Amino acid sequence: RVPREAWLLLLPFGYWALSFALTRESWSVFFSMDFLRRDGAMIVSLVPMAALAALPLDGRRMKAALLLYLAFQGAVGVVGGVSPLGGWHSAFYHVADVVDQKPTFFGLYHAHNATASVYALLALGGFAWGMRASTEGRFRAALLVLAALLALGCILARSRGGFIGLGAGALFIGVQAVRRGVPRRVLVGAMAGLAL
Repeated sequence: RVPREAWLLLLPFGYWALSFALTRESWSVFFSMDFLRRDGAMIVSLVPMAALAALPLDGRRMKAALLLYLAFQGAVGVVGGVSPLGGWHSAFYHVADVVDQKPTFFGLYHAHNATASVYALLALGGFAWGMRASTEGRFRAALLVLAALLALGCILARSRGGFIGLGAGALFIGVQAVRRGVPRRVLVGAMAGLAL
């Protein structure tokens, strides 16, 4: 049986497909490797989440697998964050030739909008998980640190849609956390980390 939360993945998948349909491009482009490596990278990046939801894993193994996935993407974000401090470019952080010739974080992807979309969704996922009333202690702290690193990746990707999505999502999750009884000091610290 697919958990109810797993159906939430249909929201970004559906939105991405709808936005593509509005461009009136051929659907063969949507399923091409070139598109999936660029703007369609969000879909590819969320497939592991769908796979984990479908696998018969217990809660402890599921937590470990999801945390590892967030940590991997967060580590790529750290490399992207260190690059501008050192003034050097890498495969993850380099000039956006197609957009405006300015240094931009691309991470593992070829399009900065795809990077921002992936990192915004993962940051919000880590943030929401950390803000659950049932999440406690070091696990909550690890999730919130990862959410901050993933938010950094979203910001360095320089996508206006990513900025708006990250801000609106964090605000929504914060309001829900207050309603569900998460201590205000935890929420204030988490929001400050994201803002920083």
